[in-house]
This record gives sequence, C-alpha cells and structure tokens, in this order.
Amino acid sequence: MTLNPLCVYTILHPACAHGLQVVQQMLKVMGPGHPLTLRSMANLAVTLGEQGKHTEAEFMQQQVRRKRG
Repeated sequence: MTLNPLCVYTILHPACAHGLQVVQQMLKVMGPGHPLTLRSMANLAVTLGEQGKHTEAEFMQQQVRRKRG
C-alpha cells in the first residue's frame, strides 16, 4: 500500500507526521489487514480531517474500507 499522497503534509502537521509514522510501522510489523493497523489508519484519517485535509482523510478511509472488506 502506498501512502505517498500524505507525505506532503508531514512537514506542515506534526500530528499527521506522527500518525503516518505509526501507520507505516504497523504496516511493517502487523501487516496491512491487521485490526490494529486498520485502527491506526482510521485514527490518521480522523486527524487529517480535523486538520482540514479532507481529500487525504477520504483517501485513508477508503484504504481502511478496502482492507476491512
């Protein structure tokens, strides 16, 4: 899975940068379909939405929905 559309915002929003780091680590350690990885991704989507990054938040939510099936 690619998270590149979010990388631009890691410089501007420390909370998003931290959330992205968490998601990347969860993907490596737990795998893309693990419930904790999906929860981390959903949390990042909320953070992005709260920061006004609605397109990026929707992208992340779509990734979560696809993985949850």
